[in-house]
Amino acid sequence: MRKPPTAWRWPPIPTFTFANVLRLLLGLWVLNAPLLDPQFAPGELATRNQLLAGGCIVLLATLRFIFVREAVTFRWAHLLLGTWTFASPWVFDFVADEAVFWNSTLSGALIVALATWSLIR
Repeated sequence: MRKPPTAWRWPPIPTFTFANVLRLLLGLWVLNAPLLDPQFAPGELATRNQLLAGGCIVLLATLRFIFVREAVTFRWAHLLLGTWTFASPWVFDFVADEAVFWNSTLSGALIVALATWSLIR
């Protein structure tokens, strides 16, 4: 009987790379940013969007820590979530609030950059 490849050993060894840790921190920032700004009302679509997008980014980043052989789907999902986070100020029309606008666009751009880097490496 053949042994399974070394990448499939149980329990898996978490991969704590700089990109994975940064993705998790960015996801936590996007998740908590609406709670730090008193102008954001809990019922607004923009707040719900940030909480949902940030939660999904944190979930995917955590799954990337757990699974050694990650699916390419995680990378594409990070790319889509980063693009959505970047575009959400225009979709929900909160461009006038500069702090929230820059937070969303910079966080989204960094998530897109990390996802793109993961896809091409």
